[in-house]
Amino acid sequence: DAFGEERWWIPALFGAASAAGFAAAAALGSRRDLGSGLFTQRAGRSHGSRLLGSQFGLAMRQQHGLIAGWGVGLTALAAVYGAVAVEVPRMLKSMPEIAKLIGADGPERFLDAYLSYSFLFIASVLSAFLVVSVLRLRSDELNGRAEMLLSGPTSRISWAIGTLSVSLIAAAAILAASGLCAGVAYAVADRGSAQASDHILNALGDAMAQFPAVAVVGAVAFAVWGWTGTAFGWLYATFAMVDSFLGDLLKLPAWIRTLSPFRHSQGSAAASTSPMTFLALAAAAAVFITVGLNGVRRRDIRAA
Repeated sequence: DAFGEERWWIPALFGAASAAGFAAAAALGSRRDLGSGLFTQRAGRSHGSRLLGSQFGLAMRQQHGLIAGWGVGLTALAAVYGAVAVEVPRMLKSMPEIAKLIGADGPERFLDAYLSYSFLFIASVLSAFLVVSVLRLRSDELNGRAEMLLSGPTSRISWAIGTLSVSLIAAAAILAASGLCAGVAYAVADRGSAQASDHILNALGDAMAQFPAVAVVGAVAFAVWGWTGTAFGWLYATFAMVDSFLGDLLKLPAWIRTLSPFRHSQGSAAASTSPMTFLALAAAAAVFITVGLNGVRRRDIRAA
């Protein structure tokens, strides 16, 4: 029973696993040369891809590991959410407080509310990925790569747009993959149902409905960096995530909660959500991106 007797020994397993991981890392670190790995580095290809000649290709090459890691983690989480969806109506009937928390105002909306809330959670976490990805521009500025790139024919705007495009496309792709994985897992768990395609399409729609809100968080971080060269955009991202996870429990004032884009993007199943809301969020993201590009064009880029 998940809501029955407390089992304090379960957290001890995580503590033991963490201690074992740190011990293994220390042991492996003591056996390698500083700045090198345990395995011999292989020689790269003699010729690079043509895509590397563009800012988009360079940004993709720099961030492919980051994108793959976040993508695998979030799609696996979405698959778990989808696999348990068939049990949600039964569970929420016995837990009306939880049903109210996720916005299910009746048994007929239990499943829609669950999927919307699940993708709200995934999108909130994904916004952290987008901020990390966008602020790769700041890392390039601090370590001197930006200075080297901009000393050639590359303009500031094309440099910034290259990384920003990769970040937004990757975020959209991860959301789409999460929706597909959740929908497929739901369809497999609900075997025998004639609504398998509906399960997949509904999950995909709920996932992509969150993209404008995710884009707003990344765009704010980009605008703050564009004008100040700092990572203070994390403050807004943190606020948006805290509001999504703990806003109801903390009972934050309504006017403060409206500043979070996720308050306006509750998924396509939400009765209060309209296409105009998504367009407004997309427009807000575009405005912040434009503001950030103007800042990149005007301010001094730091030299290493």
